[in-house]
This record gives sequence, C-alpha cells and structure tokens, in this order.
Amino acid sequence: MKPAYVVAALVLVVAIVFGFYIIDVDRVRDGSLPSVSVDGAGPSVNDPEVGDVNVGERDLP
Repeated sequence: MKPAYVVAALVLVVAIVFGFYIIDVDRVRDGSLPSVSVDGAGPSVNDPEVGDVNVGERDLP
C-alpha cells in the first residue's frame, strides 16, 4: 500500500474515535408516543389496473 493511503486511513480512524469521545448526549427526559385511536375505519381497498407482460422464447436467426 502507498504510505499516503495508510496515513489517510489513520487520520480517519483518529477523527472517528475523537468524534465518539467528544460528543456526549444525555437524555433529559423520556419520550413517549402519542396515543391514537381510529374508530370506524378499515383497511384501504385498492383495485390497481396494471399492464400485461408477455414473456416467451424465440430463436434468433
């Protein structure tokens, strides 16, 4: 390997490790999802119209 690639890889690894140690995120409070209720609804009904694809074989001259 070329020395420039080795140095670049080492710099990248050091930068990533430094990034993990410099950032510290503390949770201030627990999050929660909102409560949702759906009455009288059902699953959506779709009737798609799609094209036909015919696949076959033929001999090329």
